[in-house]
Amino acid sequence: MALLTSGTCTNEIEPYLTEALTKSDSWFKDHKLSLTTPKPKCIVLGTAQRVNNLNDITIPFRDAMFTSVHTFWYLGVMIDWNLKFDAHVNYLRRKAYTKLKALVRARQFIDQMLAIQMYKSLIIHLDHADVI
Repeated sequence: MALLTSGTCTNEIEPYLTEALTKSDSWFKDHKLSLTTPKPKCIVLGTAQRVNNLNDITIPFRDAMFTSVHTFWYLGVMIDWNLKFDAHVNYLRRKAYTKLKALVRARQFIDQMLAIQMYKSLIIHLDHADVI
C-alpha cells in the first residue's frame, strides 16, 4: 500500500499520514481484509537540500512505528529518496552480471538452442520496469 502526500515539514506531513493510515485500516477491516505491518517504512522524496532539512518521520501505527528509509522496493522497482534510480540500476547490473557469468561458463557444454533458451529464461526478464 502506498500513501502519498506533500509538505514542507514533518509537522505538516505526519498528521495527514496518520489520518490516512487510520482510514485505510478502517476500510480494510470493513471489507474483511488485513493490513499487515511487520516493518512499516516511509520514504521522503525530494532534493538533497530539502530532504536533509526534514526530521525523520515517526508515525505510530498499531504496535509499530514507521521508520524513514532512503531506498525501498515498490512494485518491483527499487526507489531511492531522490528518484535517481541508481540503486535499482546497480541491482539489475549485478544480477545480470552473475547470470551472464553462469551462461558463459555453461556455454561450452551446451548447443546454441539451449544457450538461447537459457538466455531467455535467465536474463530477458530483467527488463522489468526498464522504461522508467
